[in-house]
Amino acid sequence: MKIIGVLCWNVLFLLPSMQITGTWSATVAKNLICISFQQRIDGVSEVWREQQCYKREEIAGVLKDGNFEIRRPAGVLAFQGKMQGGKGRGDHTFTADEAFRQFLVDQGFEDVDEVILLKAFIANLDRSFLQFLKERKMDLVKAGLKALVESKINKHILLQQEKVFRDMGYSNLSLADHMLIHEQALSKTFVLQMEQLGFSQIPVTTLALFRKRGIDLAYVKSIQNTGLTNLQVDDFPRLKAAGVEDGFIRKVMQVQGASVTVDQVLAQKK
Repeated sequence: MKIIGVLCWNVLFLLPSMQITGTWSATVAKNLICISFQQRIDGVSEVWREQQCYKREEIAGVLKDGNFEIRRPAGVLAFQGKMQGGKGRGDHTFTADEAFRQFLVDQGFEDVDEVILLKAFIANLDRSFLQFLKERKMDLVKAGLKALVESKINKHILLQQEKVFRDMGYSNLSLADHMLIHEQALSKTFVLQMEQLGFSQIPVTTLALFRKRGIDLAYVKSIQNTGLTNLQVDDFPRLKAAGVEDGFIRKVMQVQGASVTVDQVLAQKK
């Protein structure tokens, strides 16, 4: 299904009663309403951008009149305005659910403010998922609530990751590992490519750095082919971050000899 509907809102200010208010504009497509927004608080520039589609069954109220709401465990997002010809605009209010906020505090999370709860709303975070994570002995507090809701990971995604990575020899992945796998789209193909270059059981944090810094099969091979001394898997993100390519390494070798180390190469970049 091609999505053509977009609903945009700008958060203007926070109210003391666990609310966020702002304005919205919308175009509705078939049985979906797609939300795209940016949030600003107290005049600070953009905090984050987001796009999400909601099914019609999640909408309560009269959508065609521009007065509707979406309810989720973290709170209620209510829209007031006008709709005409499938388009509309108006004001909105997000009211955080106090019981859900207290539930998160009881789990050990700190600083559970309105913005975090709005992000929890967008991620559709609920009690059952948090209980599922606790049953698997995953450290929720260490992973961090902000990181958890921004990752948008859910039970289905986590179980899929576990199976794929278990088959490659990874066990006991942390919640932080699962979030990195999801955020950086670490696939089985990508991991196996790196292992074919002589690395096995590469830490998820390192794999995420590979993806984030654009380290691919060609880059790794090009660096390996220079013959750098004692080249380790953690060295590739360091070299890439410094803008080191194979040609630069060969120039350093011409001056200092063939047995240069990664640290010596990086020293020449400073």
